Amino acid sequence: MEALVLIGGFLYLGVLGFGVMGKIGHFIDGGGFIPEWDEGDAPSAADDTASLDHTKNQKDQKIG
Repeated sequence: MEALVLIGGFLYLGVLGFGVMGKIGHFIDGGGFIPEWDEGDAPSAADDTASLDHTKNQKDQKIG
């Protein structure tokens, strides 16, 4: 009887693992968290520094 419960538990884990791996496979095939983009679409370093300067100026205006 104990062997039957053990075998049933292993079968349950196998079916559950199969389903989880299927979900993970679809997630990876779909591109994951960040979809791919062309290098031309990527933000440049100049955009980052310009936005940082803008936020710094806003903070200076609020303080002063």
